[in-house]
Amino acid sequence: MVRQDYVIQQGQMQRAHAPQMSEREKERRRRIRAKRRRKERRLKALLLILTVGSLGIIGFVAWQMLPVAFAGKYVSDEVEVALGSEPIEDVSLFLEEGADASEASFITDMKAIDYDTPQEKEIEIAYKGNEYSSMLHIVDKDAPVFVSAENFTTILGDPITYKSHVEVTDNSGDYDLSVDSGKVNPNQPGTYEVTYTATDASGNEVSTAVQMTIVEQTADEKELNEQLDKILAEIITDDMSQKDKAWAIFSYIRNHVGYVSSSEKGDYVKAALQALKQGQGDCYVYFSIAKAMLTRAGIKNMDIERIPEGDKMHYWNLVDLEDGHGWYHYDTTPRVDHPTIFLWDDATIKAYSDAHDNCHNYDRSKYPDIP
Repeated sequence: MVRQDYVIQQGQMQRAHAPQMSEREKERRRRIRAKRRRKERRLKALLLILTVGSLGIIGFVAWQMLPVAFAGKYVSDEVEVALGSEPIEDVSLFLEEGADASEASFITDMKAIDYDTPQEKEIEIAYKGNEYSSMLHIVDKDAPVFVSAENFTTILGDPITYKSHVEVTDNSGDYDLSVDSGKVNPNQPGTYEVTYTATDASGNEVSTAVQMTIVEQTADEKELNEQLDKILAEIITDDMSQKDKAWAIFSYIRNHVGYVSSSEKGDYVKAALQALKQGQGDCYVYFSIAKAMLTRAGIKNMDIERIPEGDKMHYWNLVDLEDGHGWYHYDTTPRVDHPTIFLWDDATIKAYSDAHDNCHNYDRSKYPDIP
């Protein structure tokens, strides 16, 4: 009991001796508490503003996205048209069933689109005050076409120019031509099937087959090829391009064959031998030696002749250097005005022909397109 009374008395003594808080200190602490409460109120207000603002932004975005979310109700996601189509004017092509075409219009300039190139193009469309988008696919579904594919004969031992016996066209203008000669034994006379496959850039393809016959050389052919091999070895090197080889042959003929006004027609081998042995001949001889040398050098070539006018006739060559251009005119026959008709395009040869008595006027329906 004594111990407890002592503790109580001691506590009272301590409180009695504790320093009393001044009015100034009380005022300071009150201000601190008031400032803390103001900060708390501002923070709560800021949090409220941010929350309301965020909800507003989300609502605005959602409102803006509503037309996109429901675009499928009015506008198709994708539309496909064929390569080479006319510019699209009818907006209903892009609308879903039930949509009102009178309420729709193109935002995209449909006439500015290249319909001749396979591609994907995003199209913007206005419908009832909202904007929608659809993807336009311009696709090539048409396979290349073999304009011609002829059976042919080649001489045993001669280079086989497979591609010179077919002509291909494609609506895109871009295709690859492959040759399957797996059934051919080039060292054995006989008739063999050769298959050609044309594939365009969109993967469309078409194939055709022809018969190739390999025959043994005649004495004239053997003699001609032996002489040609010697000449070509002197004027052509392995590092030459096809164009360089064609020019070397052109120059050799011009420098080694003179012009006379007549020769026997119908056998190009004999005419080519005449050029080499006699060093002279008419246009048929020039055409024949050019054909023989181009073929022996592995350059794709084709015979071409003028539409006869009375007794007027002319022969020259077409060559394809496989450089992407296609066929060129190639005429080694010298003329009085000294033109160099080497790799001329069709417009140039026509202009020259028109100005020189239709000298190179030919039936264009019988030959491939010449750019």
